[in-house]
Amino acid sequence: MSDFTPEIVDDELSELLTKLCAQPDVNTVLEIGSGDGRGSTQAILKGLAGKNPRATLGCLEIKSDRYEALLKNIEPYSSQLYWIHCGRLSSVPVSEWMRRSEIERFYKKVPTKLNDWPLEQVLGWWDDEAAHAIVLRQEGIQIMKQRCEVTAFDLVLLDGSPFCGEADLRKVWGAKYLVLDDIDDIKNRVGFIKLLDRVSGYKLLKLNRTLRNGYAAFQRA
Repeated sequence: MSDFTPEIVDDELSELLTKLCAQPDVNTVLEIGSGDGRGSTQAILKGLAGKNPRATLGCLEIKSDRYEALLKNIEPYSSQLYWIHCGRLSSVPVSEWMRRSEIERFYKKVPTKLNDWPLEQVLGWWDDEAAHAIVLRQEGIQIMKQRCEVTAFDLVLLDGSPFCGEADLRKVWGAKYLVLDDIDDIKNRVGFIKLLDRVSGYKLLKLNRTLRNGYAAFQRA
């Protein structure tokens, strides 16, 4: 069993994911950063339960222990009427991740909880994440679009690697609903600000900056 501890469990964000995934206009969902399947994955599946046969969930996770646990934890849903596609894939190529110099600039100029750790430790996290991702197929979002037979997902949860949130957002832009965790951290801060722009084509549905590192949900206008 993975030693991963899911964060999006029985909280306001998990409730929102369930509610959005139960909407009639949500039949295709992509979860970037599924972990071991005990957190946000369960909230999404709860919302999709009872949907028509076209309802589809794509799950991306790069770490092998979490991925193996994910497969086991979604197995009870295998008899449902919708399809679940799981991939141990990097959402985007490592070449599109934040560079180490960009991480250092963010760390020094944007005060967040990231500053609770030494910069060298943060850069070490980049090394660890990249080491897992670089050996994998690195177009996970595009592969999931092909597997789910969509050009744009109805809903996307962006909760993957801390260092590719902006690149992930570019790849899923156009989804009906975009849910970003960690909006006040390096993961999704830039994406959050871009979506708030009045010319983004998205409107803010829900915002809570006090739950962990904050989250926000947007709907395409």
